[in-house]
Amino acid sequence: MSAPRRAMRNAEEIGYGFLATKASITLRVAFQRRLSKDESAVLGKAAMFLNEIANGALISKGTVLEGVRPSRSIAALNVAFGPVETLKRLIKSEHQEIAPVFERLSKAVKAIQEGADPVPLKPDLSEAQEFFDGLSGWLASEISSRKRTGLRNRSRAS
Repeated sequence: MSAPRRAMRNAEEIGYGFLATKASITLRVAFQRRLSKDESAVLGKAAMFLNEIANGALISKGTVLEGVRPSRSIAALNVAFGPVETLKRLIKSEHQEIAPVFERLSKAVKAIQEGADPVPLKPDLSEAQEFFDGLSGWLASEISSRKRTGLRNRSRAS
């Protein structure tokens, strides 16, 4: 992989990490008080990301979706597979598919973003928060690991 591609991948993953962290925090706050405009905007982006993951799962099975950028959806799906243990907890049975799970989570997050009462949506919102917590932790670990490996490789080359 070339250096510009690696830098682009790291930047994209850092962006997902920030989104995941902010979304997790905002979902916690949603049970305590009314959301600010900025918090609502975070949840809007989080809902779109969850929907992109669902779209990526559908595209990977051969579904053609109009108005969807396949490369973006597949990239989101790829990132979602990072925290595989978290994903396994969300996909509760071997027969359950990824797309409906992430569509359900996206709808719940979108509903909160639009001002819905969070209490009836608590199970779905808790799962979304668990996903975002797992994703942010996994991404932080991945990026840190790559940075350490890169530093070791540079010191050997010197």
